[in-house]
Parts: sequence; structure tokens; C-alpha cells
Amino acid sequence: MKPDIQILILEDSVKDAELLERELRQGAITFSARKVDTREDFVAQLTEFEPDLIIADYKLPAFDGLQALDIVRERSPVLPFILVSGYIGEERAIEALKRGATDFILKDRLGRLVSCVQRAMREAEERAEHHRLGERFLLFVESSPNAMVMINADRRIEMVNGRTEQMFGFPRAELLGRSIEVLFPDRFRGPHRGPPLALFATRSPGSPAAPGDLFGLRRDCTEFPVEIELNPIETADGTEILYVIVDISARRQIEQEKDRQRQELERSNADLEDFAYIASHDLKAPLRAIGHLAQWIQEDIALTASPETSQNLDLLQGRVSRLQMLLDGLLAYSRIGRVDSPVEDVDIPRLVREIATLLSPRPGFVITCVGQFPRIHTRYAPIRLVLENLIGNGLKHHDRSEGHITVSARRQPDGAMEFRVADDGPGIEPRFHDRIFVIFQTLAGRDEVEASGIGLAIVKRQVEGHGGHIRVESAPPGRGSTFIFTWKESSRTDVVPGAIATAAAA
Repeated sequence: MKPDIQILILEDSVKDAELLERELRQGAITFSARKVDTREDFVAQLTEFEPDLIIADYKLPAFDGLQALDIVRERSPVLPFILVSGYIGEERAIEALKRGATDFILKDRLGRLVSCVQRAMREAEERAEHHRLGERFLLFVESSPNAMVMINADRRIEMVNGRTEQMFGFPRAELLGRSIEVLFPDRFRGPHRGPPLALFATRSPGSPAAPGDLFGLRRDCTEFPVEIELNPIETADGTEILYVIVDISARRQIEQEKDRQRQELERSNADLEDFAYIASHDLKAPLRAIGHLAQWIQEDIALTASPETSQNLDLLQGRVSRLQMLLDGLLAYSRIGRVDSPVEDVDIPRLVREIATLLSPRPGFVITCVGQFPRIHTRYAPIRLVLENLIGNGLKHHDRSEGHITVSARRQPDGAMEFRVADDGPGIEPRFHDRIFVIFQTLAGRDEVEASGIGLAIVKRQVEGHGGHIRVESAPPGRGSTFIFTWKESSRTDVVPGAIATAAAA
């Protein structure tokens, strides 16, 4: 309540006016008051004094409270107005309330005046706040980027915003009082329970899907895809529905473009599958035949062949083996992400021991796991392929008769695992750190080390396919290279102690 209420008193009796003021002061209501007793003064003070509350005698000689009430309600529908009377019948009291009076009090019961004034001012503040909220709501509706349409309890449009006019091409006046179904094609209209078009409204997660796509209908009869959301609003006149209508034409275009790209990618993958099949069957078969022929020729002329001829035949068989290796690598590269593998809890130390046994390193080479390894919940085949390639590279490109390769891991704050595969080999120049992950790229000459140049490209693609990234740390003349990669997994389970996975040739 305002600390100082401005009260306009319409009363021809000075004594009665003083009684009213005294009653208010005794009730601890702070106020300033002006008293009038004619129509002319009353109208003038409404503008000049700008009262917060009016207390009016029901009956004056030439001007009464009901006439004053009519004047006030023409100016303001919410200004508190209390009638005071020596006697007022029930019918007249009801008439006064219907015409907009806030309350009425009998002069011999002025004890109600304070509580009546307090209630009237409180309700006035609530109405003012409600009016402010209504104005904010209208401002929000008008500034919304989406069309907003309000229908009343009779299912007729009673409010639209400017975006509705822009989206549908209807002037506002042409929509008011009509059914909202005028904004949609005939096929979406029909007898169904609930608000119009409720079957097509946006639904909450987990609820049944809408029966189909919904289209809006512009004034020029063109259609465009939309989504609608229904928001019920309870009012004194019943339940009104606010429709929020979103033009999803741009979204549909993006979805169609994505669908086109997806289909194109599927065609490209199908072509790659065909290529992989050709590489693994149609090309490898004649290569094997060439290799066998070279071997047979070498065996047939072993006694008479010159050293140069024998060397050339060895070179031919080496080239055949290299080409077979390239075809195997291409096939493996093309199948990344398309070969299903079950998800399981992978014991990394055990996996490294299996890889060490499979690779059969030369005498003097040791492969170990260092530290503790959480079991990771992931696909077994991809993580095995990555570790096998990195460990195998450390063995293949080592320049000494003895060496050590270590595998370690730690969990990052985001839950991903970070693996490190380190060797004590010759190292890799920093200028080659990016190049080694490019397909068909090798640092050593093809005749020095038999390599396809595909292994690290496969590793990079597998790691990135599991939400991670890979890099190498190495700085010759310091020895050693460390390949560091991250790997996202489904869940974390128990931790098993690190173990040494050693495999050495006898």
C-alpha cells in the first residue's frame, strides 16, 4: 500500500466528512484528503488531485454517489470507489456493485471503513500489477519471432501478433473473431475433441508422436510447413488457448540437404565397399599367381641364373608382397566404422600381452605395461587394432638390436582414457609429425623397411571415430617416440593392477 493515500471525499456534511477522516487516522492509515460536494468540483478534482481512492455519499441534494461512480468508471475501470450511506437497500447495494463500486458502508458501521480501505487499496495494487504483467505479456507476444494466436473459450481468434500477419499474409482485423483453422488447409480441419489442431501440437518427450506433418495456409493459398504449440491460459471468461506457430521452412530445407548428403555418402560408401571387394578378391588373386610364378621360375633356374637375375626375381617377389600389403591395408582402412564389434570390458594389460605374443619381437625387445589400467567399456576390435599398429611400428622402425616399448594409461577429467605408447627408437623429426598420419606416407625408403604407409592412417581414423585424437611427441637427437591418443568409452568399472606383457623370441 502507498505510504500516503490521496482520498477524494464526496460529502455535503462537514461533520460526516470529519468522522470519515478520524476513523481512517485511528486505523493508522496515512492519507491526504480533499472534500467536494458538487458535480463541478468532483470532476475538476479527479484531474487536479488524481486521487487513489474515492469515498462518496450515496445521496446528495443535487448530485449522488451513483452519478459520481458513472463518471469515474468512464475514466478508470479500476480506481477504488467506496459508497457510504445512512441507509441503502439490498437491491440498490447490488446495483451499485454491478455498476463498478468497490464496496459500500453504512454510516452507523464506520468501523468497517479501515479494513474496507485496506482491502480496496490492496486489490487496486493487484489489479495494477496484473495490468503491468498484461502489458508485458502483450509486448512479449508482439515481439516474438513466431506467430502467436489467442483463441477464446468460444474457439474464436481474439488476439494475433504482428508476426502472424507477416507469416500468413492476413491483416489483423480480418482474423479477429474467426476460427484458427482458417490458417490451415482443409485437410487438417475436422471434428475432433479438444482445441482445434490439438492433434498436431508439439508434444512433450515420451508422448505419442503427432500423426503427420502440419502445414500453414497463407492468404494467397500457398502452403508452408509449421509446428504449433498449445498453451492453455485460465481466465475469468474460461480457458483460452495461446497458439505458438513456428515456420519451419528453413529447417526443412536444411534437413532435406542433410538427407541428400547422407544419401550421397551412402552411395560413396557403397562404391568404397565395391572397391574393397575388388581389391581383396579380383586384384589379390592374380598377384598371388605372379608371386608363385616368380618363385617357380627362381627354383627352375636356380642352378644357371646369374646373381643379377636372382636379385631381380627376389625384387619382383618383394614388390608383389608389398602390393598385397597395400591392398590389405586399403581393405582395412575402408572397413573402419562399418565392421561391427561387440562392446565389452577390455583388460588392457591382458590385451597388450596378447599383442606382444602375436608380434613375436626379436630377442632383446621387451613390451611392458606401466602403472594401473582401468578396465574400459568399449569395442574390443578397434582398440586392439590401434595398440597393435602402434606397438608394431615401434618394433618395425627400431634401429637397434635391443629395445623397450611401454604402454601406459590415465583417465582424463572428462572421463576419456589417455594412452601412451612409447619406444626408445631413433625418434621422428618434428617436421614429419603430421605427415606420418597421412595415408601412403612413409619416412624410410620402401626398400629399407617393408611398410604400406597405411597403418598410422588407420590408427588416426579409428581414434577419431571413437571421439579421441592422436599426436606424437619426439625430438631427435633425443631418442624415442611417444604416441599419445585419447579414447572415449561407455563406462568405468574396476581397476586392475599394471602387468608386464613380455614376449621375446627364443
